[in-house]
Amino acid sequence: MNKTITGLKYLNYYGEMEIAHFPQNYLDWLVEQGWLIKVHDYLLISDHWIELSWQTQNEEDFIDHLFIFYPCYQDYLKIELLKYGVDIAKSEDKKGLLDFVDKLPDLGNDILQLHEKIQNNFNKSPEKLTNKEWEVIKQDNKSDIFQQINQLIFQGNIEYHRLMRILDDIQKISTNNSNTHFDLSPISKYDIDNNWKNNRRITSNPDLEPIEDTQYVLVPVKNRFSSLECDLEKYLNNPWGVFLIIFGMLENQMRAADNDRINLRPGKNLANPYEPESVDFFTYLDSGREAYISSFEDFIESFLKSRGLKLFPGESINLVPFFTEMLEDKIYIYENKEYILSDEVDSLLYKKPLLVLKNHCKQLKKDLTNYIERIASDYEN
Repeated sequence: MNKTITGLKYLNYYGEMEIAHFPQNYLDWLVEQGWLIKVHDYLLISDHWIELSWQTQNEEDFIDHLFIFYPCYQDYLKIELLKYGVDIAKSEDKKGLLDFVDKLPDLGNDILQLHEKIQNNFNKSPEKLTNKEWEVIKQDNKSDIFQQINQLIFQGNIEYHRLMRILDDIQKISTNNSNTHFDLSPISKYDIDNNWKNNRRITSNPDLEPIEDTQYVLVPVKNRFSSLECDLEKYLNNPWGVFLIIFGMLENQMRAADNDRINLRPGKNLANPYEPESVDFFTYLDSGREAYISSFEDFIESFLKSRGLKLFPGESINLVPFFTEMLEDKIYIYENKEYILSDEVDSLLYKKPLLVLKNHCKQLKKDLTNYIERIASDYEN
């Protein structure tokens, strides 16, 4: 169990793991139910994994919710639920019973079938069972791993209100149409278009500890770019560093063509734009009117969603501290009351060894341009 939890935590941070490094005891059901996807020798987090992470509060809460889906344990919980429902009905608590039914729409049919099965087995309704008979039913449905999961989620004592909250969450996640496989090409060192493509998983944490290598998921790595004759290595080894540098290059190219669609500004704390509390995205319309679009982070999230890119774990990206570091390192500068990529960095993208990046991000820049133009058109209308 401990090794499995360690593997789940790693996957929650990095989105992929070699199959050989993940414990086998829980692996089959995680794959069968669509939480993990096998791609060659790797495990990747699925859309359902990402969806559940958006429903939960933190890493620990996510893992607790995930284990609720374990089939034999869920069967046991349905028995617990039926027992709670019977007790509520006996107490004639109408409000409590309505709340109970309202929170279990997707499990209601299973619980009714269980009610019928128990009635047939005991030749009497579950409402007339003694507490001792309920304990026999529960004991008969415990599996070898039940106690471990029960201890993990409820510290051994199932508490009704927490159980109902978790079950309310998991009913919002459908595992019926799981992505059991998809064609996702390995990450390329230089080919940005290949990397920022449909179905790619991208960490929402720009400050994640870099790892040695990754195959299918965009996270910070240690040595993808090294021995550069500039101070960009830290940012080029980080997917968000690459994205923001490419974005700044696009802004400069558009301005060179007298197109002012991109305008990044500090949202607050104008007294010190080099320590912004937020960064805002503005655009100029064809009419010459300036329009506020959103925070820069919300703009990026909307753009990624439009391309089918997947952020994980379930939290909004927080690029402001990372962007502030880029300001400190003079990757971006503040000029004429807006943020732009520095000329020194921009010029490096037109020279070796970074010229290869510029030549392999054409589709990403095109999609960004089209997205920005579509936003401007919508505001114009």
